[in-house]
Amino acid sequence: VPIGVLRDRLLVHCLAPIYTSFDVVSDPVPEELNRHAVAHTAGAAQFTEANSLRAVLLAANALHAAVEAEVSADPASAPER
Repeated sequence: VPIGVLRDRLLVHCLAPIYTSFDVVSDPVPEELNRHAVAHTAGAAQFTEANSLRAVLLAANALHAAVEAEVSADPASAPER
């Protein structure tokens, strides 16, 4: 499996739990990172150091994957180093 494909699969695997269903009315607020809980019940249960770190790492990885995909499609668009 090429490293880029592996990275993409791992990213999707790590992002999936963030989109787990959450009903504001009937479900308890989950402690793990959850987009719906952050958007509708912002509080200490969601805003933890671990969830913050997880969100930053996932965002950085997603951004890196997007830039890499753009560069592979058009090498002239590569950022200067």
